[in-house]
Amino acid sequence: RRMRKLLLIAAACLVGTLGALQLDRVLGNRTNASPLVLGPGTTVRTASLEAAVAPADFRGAAKKIMPSVVSIDTLARDAWFGESFQPVGQGSGVVVSASGYVVTNNHVLQTGRGIADIVRVHFSDGKTREAKVIGTDPRSDLAVLKVDATNLVPAEFGSSAALQIGEWVIAAGNPLGYENTVSVG
Repeated sequence: RRMRKLLLIAAACLVGTLGALQLDRVLGNRTNASPLVLGPGTTVRTASLEAAVAPADFRGAAKKIMPSVVSIDTLARDAWFGESFQPVGQGSGVVVSASGYVVTNNHVLQTGRGIADIVRVHFSDGKTREAKVIGTDPRSDLAVLKVDATNLVPAEFGSSAALQIGEWVIAAGNPLGYENTVSVG
């Protein structure tokens, strides 16, 4: 009997992650008042099981972070025709202060001859600003930019010390010219 319940829960977890099955139906319409006992000393209420197998929804987190995510284009002076500029790179960045500081990867700014001559930051509201390179660190592959803008939406940082193996993470950015991408894992 316990094995049957365990198999039903495992099946519900597999199907529940796809959003195709109601856990209460599988468990015989149990309520929060009637716990399901899986083994010695293990009691799980259906509400917590429903939360555990519900499909993950990252829309709220994506909506919160996307105003802080920027796209970056870099241009370098043409070696043959000194007055023209050629695109040399693009990447993503994140606003870290309302006063215009942006963090990106150092490699986004690099050309074959050093740092790009022009760095443009494109914001989620459609505005574009030229940025000044404040500092780079090739070893950590980080760079800090400054744009002449105020009232930007900085990303809210947490502490990685509180994270545990197996927790969901979200990567948001504008890689290779694709706008507003979000991946999870």
